[in-house]
Amino acid sequence: MEFNSLRNRLAYWWLVGANLLVLSPSALPQDVLCPNRVASLTKLPGRNDAVLNAQRVEIRQCPLGADEQFGLTPTAGTFQLVAWERNGIKPSLIFNTSESGIYQMAMVEGVYAFELIGGLASQIVVIQFVEGKPRIALNETSRFPFVLEMSKEKLSVTYSDSKGGRQSRSFLRSDSGDRR
Repeated sequence: MEFNSLRNRLAYWWLVGANLLVLSPSALPQDVLCPNRVASLTKLPGRNDAVLNAQRVEIRQCPLGADEQFGLTPTAGTFQLVAWERNGIKPSLIFNTSESGIYQMAMVEGVYAFELIGGLASQIVVIQFVEGKPRIALNETSRFPFVLEMSKEKLSVTYSDSKGGRQSRSFLRSDSGDRR
């Protein structure tokens, strides 16, 4: 391809930009779910139909070889954290990741923390339900391990930030109205 014409240069950069978007986990359309539900996390024990109507967080695994279909980087074991409101027809939050797995997790009524296994650094993601709606309450990386502590009232995350300082964040449990 000759780069003499402006048209050819624009076409080249458009193709490069399109390829970069395809390789980015954030490029995954927010309504595309990985098909394999690994776990549904909720405070409701019981039948599957009760759990599927409850406020919950699901861990979903994308099938191997489908990375291009879902727009994730081509790594084995990509997955999603998906949060549903009570009686939700579709998820309210989809967190796409290309990390290889979950190192540890903790949950306290409406607060879910996941330490993801990374390369040089690990990532912590906290999903918190506020007035029945999920949000990403914390999304940080650290080269040092995260410490997750739980009590009846809160979930706390302690970690070292990029400057080596100690950070501690606490998330109060939330009442979602799912008590039966």
